Amino acid sequence: MLTRFVATDELLETMNELAGHPDITLKPNFHKEEFVLLRNTIDAQKRLIDYVDTPKTTEYRNNLFKINSEYALHWFDLRIKDLEVSKLAA
Repeated sequence: MLTRFVATDELLETMNELAGHPDITLKPNFHKEEFVLLRNTIDAQKRLIDYVDTPKTTEYRNNLFKINSEYALHWFDLRIKDLEVSKLAA
C-alpha cells in the first residue's frame, strides 16, 4: 500500500520562505487548538461554519492530536534533485 501526501501551493510557498532548515515546530499549547474545521461554500466563498461536537468529532480531534504529536517528533525529508522528482512520479 502506498500513502501519498501532496502539499498545497500555500504550504510550499510558506516552507520556501523559511530561513534555514524548514523544521516544523508546534505551539506549546497546540493540543488546545481546534483541529476539526468544518467549511462550506457560501456565496462562492469557503467559510468556516459552527458545529456541535459529537462522539465522532471528538474521535476525529483526538486522532488528529495523536497524528500531529507524531509529526512533531520527526522531519520527513527526501533529498533528491528536482529533476529526479518526475522519475519518482512515474
